[in-house]
Amino acid sequence: MSDDDHLDDGLGHSVFATLARTLHDTATTSPDSGADAVAADITRSATAVLPPVDHASLTLATRWSEGLPVLRSVAATSAVATRFDEMQRRHGDGPSMDVVRRHRTVAIDDIRTEPRRSDLLDEARDVLPIRSVLCVHLHTGADEMGALNLYADTADALRDIAGGADTLAAHAAIALSVARHRDEFLSVLASRDVIGQATGVLMERLSIDAGEARRLLRRRSQEDGMPLREVAARVTATARPPRDG
Repeated sequence: MSDDDHLDDGLGHSVFATLARTLHDTATTSPDSGADAVAADITRSATAVLPPVDHASLTLATRWSEGLPVLRSVAATSAVATRFDEMQRRHGDGPSMDVVRRHRTVAIDDIRTEPRRSDLLDEARDVLPIRSVLCVHLHTGADEMGALNLYADTADALRDIAGGADTLAAHAAIALSVARHRDEFLSVLASRDVIGQATGVLMERLSIDAGEARRLLRRRSQEDGMPLREVAARVTATARPPRDG
């Protein structure tokens, strides 16, 4: 098999090029842009461009507890995917957790014949239609790891899409990183705007200059143990200054 064949497992490069543009547009220019919107696009794309996939989800881990990653599901294409992710969190075990801990792809060809003993898989056999699983490592930032989770209701269905899944995960990681930076940038702009508005309210109400108004906001933030932006938002919402002293 050539490198090009492995890259897309028979899917045209144009498919992934179109997908990359779509994810980039969602991350940067769409009115609904943002990390959550990009995550939803990624999971929908998985079921669209990787035909054996019946369900997909995206889980991220930003913290650890007792040596295990604390996973949160940020997008899923079906209730089946959501439930399997929730079961993994409840059992503290599963392919998504293995991916985050070991930074490698994890595949289960058939959960009904999987030799590894697992309470998670025992429960999944009884309540879910999932038969095969493919979880791919997703590195979105220094402080965040995750997994792109692909599920099929047919045994051995995901064996031949590992290359395509890796390509999708690479595009997904880039798009999520771009969206996260954009979210942070917009949040900073919004904070500056509301703090500026609150400064103006205090200047008018207390007949003080801008420097005094900002110092008053910072002091109230420290005394109340509240983020400066939240103090400012309260001032602008009530159009009244926080008490001084």
